[in-house]
Amino acid sequence: MQKVAYTFLGSGAARYIGLGFVPDRVQIRNVEAAAAGVIDWDERMRSYATTADGVYHAISTGTWTGVALTKGQGVTPYYGGDAITAAAATHIVPAVGFSTPYSGSMVDKGTMGTVNGWTLDTAGSATGHFNVGVNTTYVGVGSYVLIRGTDDIVRKYRIVAITNDGDDANEVTLDSAGATGVVTFISYMFDLVNAPVGTVMPAGIYLADTTLNASDESCLIIAERD
Repeated sequence: MQKVAYTFLGSGAARYIGLGFVPDRVQIRNVEAAAAGVIDWDERMRSYATTADGVYHAISTGTWTGVALTKGQGVTPYYGGDAITAAAATHIVPAVGFSTPYSGSMVDKGTMGTVNGWTLDTAGSATGHFNVGVNTTYVGVGSYVLIRGTDDIVRKYRIVAITNDGDDANEVTLDSAGATGVVTFISYMFDLVNAPVGTVMPAGIYLADTTLNASDESCLIIAERD
């Protein structure tokens, strides 16, 4: 079995998502909108016209509702092979392995040097700051941070909010209070990025939906193949 989970920034337009394989099952969530939404799709659904592209679930006035997605409205298999001649949000791929500026650690992209220190300012609000400012083109909500504490254990945290460039007291909010320590890694904000020029698209899915995949809203895809 193959299984992947990736975050990406919604575009409000249909797009090809390169996963490295054509999945048998997909779940896509909008993890940022106040009205949560999710698309469930299984390749077996392709036999049924009413739900060929999955089912879109959303919360409306506190109640989950479901909308059947017919062909051309949701998820369809994509076998890859397209050569990218101009980078655009219509084709996205994993940053790691495809896009050098967005893969690996962002610690060397500090505004005034290497980001290698974290100070917890207010434990109650899980806020603190880095030793130098981060480049917010790369680092922000969605990035994860690895911090080695005084006990020599490296713990993983997610950035929930950031003000300015994160080097003043309480400018960075983590998902939980990370003790003061050494920063060993900071990731890019999203796992999937626009495919660079020269990329040959890997297999994955074509996402026709533009409701869940709303412009500038964070989304999560979980895909697996038997």
